[in-house]
Amino acid sequence: MKKLRTLYFIFFSIIIHSQITLQFKDTISNKPSPYIMVFNENKEIIGTSNVIGEIYLEKNNKLTDKIFIESIFYEKKEIVINKVEDNSIILLKPKVNLLDEVEIDYKKKYIVLTAYYRIYNSRDDVLVSFVDAEVKYIIKKNSIQKKVLNFRIFDVASKDEKINPYWVDKLKKTSLFETLNSKFHLIKDEEKGVINIVGKKNNKVYGTIKPDFNNINNKSNIVIDITNETDKIIGTAREEYNNEELLKTTIKDLKYWSRINIRTVTPKYIKIDSTLKGTKKMFNKREIFIQSLEYVSKEEYKKLKKKGYKDTSVSHYTKEFWKNLEIFTPLDPLIEKQLNEILVERK
Repeated sequence: MKKLRTLYFIFFSIIIHSQITLQFKDTISNKPSPYIMVFNENKEIIGTSNVIGEIYLEKNNKLTDKIFIESIFYEKKEIVINKVEDNSIILLKPKVNLLDEVEIDYKKKYIVLTAYYRIYNSRDDVLVSFVDAEVKYIIKKNSIQKKVLNFRIFDVASKDEKINPYWVDKLKKTSLFETLNSKFHLIKDEEKGVINIVGKKNNKVYGTIKPDFNNINNKSNIVIDITNETDKIIGTAREEYNNEELLKTTIKDLKYWSRINIRTVTPKYIKIDSTLKGTKKMFNKREIFIQSLEYVSKEEYKKLKKKGYKDTSVSHYTKEFWKNLEIFTPLDPLIEKQLNEILVERK
């Protein structure tokens, strides 16, 4: 029995000394810092802090003499393992104070984004519907409302198939970036100069956050790309922001938003010619190009709410606004050709 106790003590001691526990806290709020990435000297991920900011580091071949603390929200930190004790608290300094940058006096002003919106659908690269519109998104404290000012609707001229492709997406209340950190690890890739969006459960890279390298003004605008893929559908989203600093980016800096869905279905699920066999590729793309941002008073906001069209079954427009836009990407030549040859405008 005595030998058994001795062996148990030795075994327990080995377990205790084979790992080290650290806790990360914010230097300003003194609150725990969850989801902090820890790398070894070989740039390998060796752990992530949990919801209460704790991380358990196993003393194995991945744990090197030095570890590196990285987060998109905090300044980098280097720690020498031999100089920290078990259960040590590691204080992390925030990169910026976000609150001062995004506060807006909503009592006096409403933000209005004027946008060019378009959506098109195709089956096996053949266009079946197209909509474009001029839209105003009115942003107030807890909501974003939309008002469609002008629009066109094109679709196939078919009595057998009822297509009502017209709708306009609501903007989200927050930017995509502001929701990413709760669902993914955001890991900086020094070599490529981007931040990888990595799944927390499978370490799969779903997308990137990067500067807008194609910007003609050489301004480091932020581009966020993310992809979600299943057995039957591939969905990609992109958001671009007029802001050089990632952590200060908000929805009012949005300049472009898009979502593309490509899915494969069997003919029985879609209304097409019954003689067609095999699977069909369905393509759906939605784009919003922000044209301008302005602040309006409460009175101007009320007037704006009265505008817009309720009838979405036929085209309504007072000007060809799509021909005189400042910022938007032209249609693919093949799509534009099909728009003029295959589809018919609803009048």
